[in-house]
Amino acid sequence: MKAPFRKSNHAAVLARDLRAAKDFYETVMELELVNSTDKQLVFKTCDSFFLFYS
Repeated sequence: MKAPFRKSNHAAVLARDLRAAKDFYETVMELELVNSTDKQLVFKTCDSFFLFYS
């Protein structure tokens, strides 16, 4: 039986401090912030997305 999963380039990461995560990933890593709320951040790099949530 073939597994029903497909390859994904996306990741979800728990962040205790979203403000610090936003500062680090925007400033140091230079990732593009594509969406944000008070409980999550979504960054894009190439064809991947990184979701940070609290």
